[in-house]
Amino acid sequence: MKRQVIALLLLLTLWLVSAVPVPAAVPAGLTTADWQAIQNLVPGSYFKASNTDSFDWFGQTVAVDGDTVVVGG
Repeated sequence: MKRQVIALLLLLTLWLVSAVPVPAAVPAGLTTADWQAIQNLVPGSYFKASNTDSFDWFGQTVAVDGDTVVVGG
């Protein structure tokens, strides 16, 4: 039960953090409209486990270094 509560709190925290977008500063020389248009061209991405079993702990451990992401499961 304790692991389930911890997992639920972790998922809730990750959801809250990802639900609030942090606006990027507009680079010098661009208007806000131009910067927004550029940002809309960048595709979003997500990670999904190949086996989506309950309580498999996918995403419990995440490491990011530059353009490399490692997700533990």
